[in-house]
Amino acid sequence: MANKIGQAWSLDAMIGVFLFVVILIAVITFSYTQTNQNKIQRMQEEGEKVFSYISENTSSFEIEPESVDVLINMSYDDIKQQLNLRNDFCVYLVDPDGNLIFLDNESNVTGIGSDKIEVNGISCTSK
Repeated sequence: MANKIGQAWSLDAMIGVFLFVVILIAVITFSYTQTNQNKIQRMQEEGEKVFSYISENTSSFEIEPESVDVLINMSYDDIKQQLNLRNDFCVYLVDPDGNLIFLDNESNVTGIGSDKIEVNGISCTSK
């Protein structure tokens, strides 16, 4: 009779592989979570930069119309460069009922920012 040579996995080897896979998954999950938290924090910081640029007093949520006018007349790329922003953004205003307020009644500017972003189904930069 011919001898069949086969490999048998010992219990120790199976436990070792299982632990390795569990640790690998944990490390990947942790790094993914940290990356998302860093992105969220950067986005919040950038949002605060934009808001502080157009606001008179950050605690009262009042905006300076002159600052909004300056942003309306600037290109999106110029705004991102001037405020040192990395992410896409859209500045828009809503009334207490959630209705979109136009930033410039003459040309019906709905927002300032990326045309990739929609607010209430309307492009941020639609006119």
